[in-house]
Amino acid sequence: MRRVRGCLAALVIVMALVATVSCARSDDERHLWWDGSAPFKERQSIQAYQEVVEARLGEFVAELAPSSGGAVIMHTSNLSPCKGGGYELYTASITFNLPVEYSRARELAGHLFPTIGLDTITNDDHDGAFFHDKINGGDIDLVVSIDGAITIGGVSGCRPSRDGSDPRTTRTRPQWETSLPPHPRHTPKPTHTPAPATSILSPTPS
Repeated sequence: MRRVRGCLAALVIVMALVATVSCARSDDERHLWWDGSAPFKERQSIQAYQEVVEARLGEFVAELAPSSGGAVIMHTSNLSPCKGGGYELYTASITFNLPVEYSRARELAGHLFPTIGLDTITNDDHDGAFFHDKINGGDIDLVVSIDGAITIGGVSGCRPSRDGSDPRTTRTRPQWETSLPPHPRHTPKPTHTPAPATSILSPTPS
């Protein structure tokens, strides 16, 4: 049963990271489990989330990748607006080419994430652990899939922009993410939707 739950949790991460799960309601109406308790405008900004939490995820990957045959991208990160205001970032979803001892991954996650606010830990057993920021919202999910592979990824929850600007205009995926190859079964989506090709008409002969 625990292994099945771990598999289902892995599927939840995958679905969350590829689906555009926008904040479709106002903050008063939304009760998603990863929401923060702080008033929206008082939460850590989406820019700070990228600078702190997303960067810390990169540290986790960098620590485990050398001894696990390297890391691969299952799904690329995605930053989207929330309908109730603010922005939400789904981080890249990462797995590793070789088996990773879960106890080592769990110990490393426990060292890296609680110190930056993700200190509410739930579903903590041999199938995985969720590191949740109760104040600002969001979580990092460490999951063991049914085949024993380690998967990690997260979501910020809806957060304000630091200066009121649209962070998508300056969003650059972190270098640690862009340096990783895609999973063999995954084709990353483009960062931006390509503009339609401009039709060039030949002049009509006179």
